[in-house]
Amino acid sequence: MKASEYINYLVNGETYKLAIQDVGDLAVNGATPSALQETNRKKFINYLNLANLAIHKRFHLLQKQFEIDNPTNDEEYALPSDFLAPIYAYYNDTEAEEIPIKDTYRKIVDNVDTAVSLLIPEPFKITVKGTDTSKRPQIILIYAASPPVISQVNHSLNVNNVYTEAMLNYAAYKAYSAISGDIKAENNSYYLRYESNCRQIIASGLGGDNETETNTKLEDNGFV
Repeated sequence: MKASEYINYLVNGETYKLAIQDVGDLAVNGATPSALQETNRKKFINYLNLANLAIHKRFHLLQKQFEIDNPTNDEEYALPSDFLAPIYAYYNDTEAEEIPIKDTYRKIVDNVDTAVSLLIPEPFKITVKGTDTSKRPQIILIYAASPPVISQVNHSLNVNNVYTEAMLNYAAYKAYSAISGDIKAENNSYYLRYESNCRQIIASGLGGDNETETNTKLEDNGFV
């Protein structure tokens, strides 16, 4: 779905009460937007980019691999700039043995005292821990990657329609947050709706590959 379609949903629904709803004619051959309309469009595009990022992190829609060649104990490696969250790791050999991962901010496995583990002590850095690496020449880390950032209303966010309601509620949450930081205000209501949308998607079995954040608590995000 294109950004213009999401924006039409928002200005006629979730964000109709906000001053930024004047975005002009979003049709391909529509009238040239005024300076104010262009500014409002850019704001909506920013909110949609943030929503797209949240959806990708939550549901691991875009997965990539990071290769660790000749891993050694306590060696630290820089992760790619599009890294969002680890999914799983394995030795790139015939055994395809899975390797435990521990994220400082979110435990993926509880026990990391195994022959080899991967630790993420801080953002964009990963450390190999263990002594059983000399005979295993490569580790493959599969991670959730961030989506491309859009900049125009005619750009597509390339998100399946099953996530549309969650996208809209998250974008509305960011739009309302821009004018009120009070978590008891309407922006919090839209965040709660976003969380509900995510739970429904997961319960329906349409949530892609996500086994790590299905039990995210609102308290962890400052929403109670």
